[in-house]
Amino acid sequence: MSAAPLLELDRVVKVYENGTVALDEVSISVNEGEVHALVGANGAGKSTVIKVVAGAEAPSGGTLRWAGEPVVNWSPGKARDSGVGTVHQSFPLAPELSALENVFIGQGTAFRWWNR
Repeated sequence: MSAAPLLELDRVVKVYENGTVALDEVSISVNEGEVHALVGANGAGKSTVIKVVAGAEAPSGGTLRWAGEPVVNWSPGKARDSGVGTVHQSFPLAPELSALENVFIGQGTAFRWWNR
C-alpha cells in the first residue's frame, strides 16, 4: 500500500465575505518529492490555493490534509513548521530588505550563514 500524499486538498472551497467564490471544490494531491505548477488565467484562484496551503487563508469548505492527517487551525506558523514555504512573486514583504532576506523572514537562526 502506498503512503498518503504529503499534501492533499480535497474539494476545497473559499468564499470571501463579499460573496466572491475564489475556489470551487479544488482538489489536488502532492506526493513527497513531486513538483507541481499551478497554471491559469488571472482570477483563476492560483494565489488563493497557495494562501490556503500556506495557512494565510482558511478554506470555507473541503479538507486540507498534511501527511494524511486533516489539518485544523492551519496557520502560517504551523505550515512553516511542517515544511511549507512560500515565496511571493509580486513584491517583497519588507521593501528595504533584499530578495534573499525577504525569503528568510521569520527563519531566525537559519539565516545566520549569509554574510551581507
